Parts: sequence; C-alpha cells; structure tokens
Amino acid sequence: MRGIFLINRLLHNKGFRLLIITTACFSLACTLLGLFISVRMQTTLESQIRTHILQEARSLLVDYEQDGLPELLHDVRERFELRDIDNLLYALRSPDGKVLFDKDIVHERSSEDWYHTSHNPAVLVNVTRLENGYALFVGERLTAIDDLKVLLRNNVLLFLGCTVLLSLVTGLLVTRNFMARVDEVTTATRLVGRHSLSNRLPVSPANDDFDRL
Repeated sequence: MRGIFLINRLLHNKGFRLLIITTACFSLACTLLGLFISVRMQTTLESQIRTHILQEARSLLVDYEQDGLPELLHDVRERFELRDIDNLLYALRSPDGKVLFDKDIVHERSSEDWYHTSHNPAVLVNVTRLENGYALFVGERLTAIDDLKVLLRNNVLLFLGCTVLLSLVTGLLVTRNFMARVDEVTTATRLVGRHSLSNRLPVSPANDDFDRL
C-alpha cells in the first residue's frame, strides 16, 4: 500500500510529470535523429556499392569489347569462383533465356538497369545489355548495409534505455526528496495550528528555499 501511495503521489506531482514529458520528447528526438543518420549512412553506403558494381562491370566490358564473348565468359567464370571474397555476384543471360553462374540474381525485373533482389541479405544488381541479345548481371550483397542497420538500431536502443532509466531514477530521487521536505513543512504547519509553537523545522546544509521558509 505504501508503494502504491508513493506512486500515486509521484504521478500527481507536476515536477515528476514534467520530467516524464521531457524524457519522452528527448527520446523521440533522439529516435528521429537516429533514423535520419541511418538513412543518410545507408544512402551513402549504397552509392559506394553502386560505384563498385559499375567499376566491375566496366572492367568486364573492356575485355568483352577487345576479345568478344569467349573472353567475357572466361572472366566472369574466374570472378564467379571468387565471388564469396568480395560479395560480388555475376550472371550472364543468353538470347534464349539461359542463365549462367549466379542464376538467383536474375528475375522478372531484369528489364531494369538497377534493381534489388529479395534475398537475405538483399543484392543490388546492375544489368548491362550486350550485342546479340546477351545481358551481363553484376551484383553485390548488401551485407554492409544490413550490419549498419543492426549496429545503429542496437546503439539507439541502448542509448534510449540508459537515458530513460537515468532520467527516471534521477527524477524519482529529486521528487522524493522534494516531497519529504514538503511533508516536513506540512507536519510543522499542523503542529503550529495545534498551538505547538515550540516545534522547529530541521535546517539542511543546502540552505535552500525550504530552509529560508
């Protein structure tokens, strides 16, 4: 019952309610800031990944333009065998629809120049259409972006949790001390009202407003 009474007094205390509102607004602002930073960093990182993919595709196209399709097949096969090292994926589609190498990155949206797959992690794919109906697909796993999302989410949640806990504990201690001083004044006032003029309030070293009162 004492705990319920204390909680009820806290909730009816304007200072404590103001602390809760302030903490909620601060937490909301931190959350929005975290989302903004996350979106900006993801956009920057994806732009870097697009540049990496384009550089790889252009490197393959240089050999294709010099030595033709057999050289392109040879280069893609070599890179396909090393694809797990740098997260790059490769596919080559013939005019009759046959797909070589990483078949999973080719799907119905391959008519676009860029698209994301639904894999986990997702893959960003660039499509280059060659002569004679062939198409070259170069993609990169977005593992770095997924890792960034997890890192930012965990850090924001940890920061918000610590902030809310610290604010509530501090507010509880301050409000409890404030209410204790109010109780002392109330008790002294009642005693004076009962003609107990010899009663005195204890004076704290802080010499605050209650002490002057």
